[in-house]
Amino acid sequence: MPRWFLSYHSPDQELAGRLEAALKRRDANAQVFFAPKSMRTGGFWLPQLAAELADATAFILLVGEHGIGQWQFLEYEEALDRRVRSPDFPLVLMLLEGQSAPGLPFLPRLHWITTADPASEESLARLHESVAGSANPPGELWRYTSPYRGLAAMTETDSEFFSADSARQWRCCTRSRMRPSGCRCCSAIRGSASRRSRKPAF
Repeated sequence: MPRWFLSYHSPDQELAGRLEAALKRRDANAQVFFAPKSMRTGGFWLPQLAAELADATAFILLVGEHGIGQWQFLEYEEALDRRVRSPDFPLVLMLLEGQSAPGLPFLPRLHWITTADPASEESLARLHESVAGSANPPGELWRYTSPYRGLAAMTETDSEFFSADSARQWRCCTRSRMRPSGCRCCSAIRGSASRRSRKPAF
């Protein structure tokens, strides 16, 4: 019987709740540790948290709109330590589409699922495949990571930022309602670019 440990950031509780419900719909015998339902009221929750991590057969690190929480760091480290001791222990990152992956150690070596809806049938199928060991991490992990704090990975829609001159031309010509050939600003840009490309004379 599968025992899932669902690690999530508190502000993303609604998203985590939908994933927990979807896991149970897919497998009625599955046990999912979801803190709001699984923690004993008034009990000592730290020992229970450690026991649930030790008994889990799979660990899901859910990263939603609010990123990763402080407790998720601790839960991830405990799950990673268990994976080191038991390489067959599944540790899966489920990343909400459009979000940057957290800068956690050894994360690129684990299974990733990037999805717009973690509770969808497709996402659940990929999750079960990851746990079974048949899925591979995505090939372009750089798209989901930020090498510098606050800097998001580039996509095709950001292509205009690779050419400052063309972006300036578009904004200038749009404001003046002129074609680039008749725009003084764009002519100056083209002249500047031409001077930069000219070889120095010796």
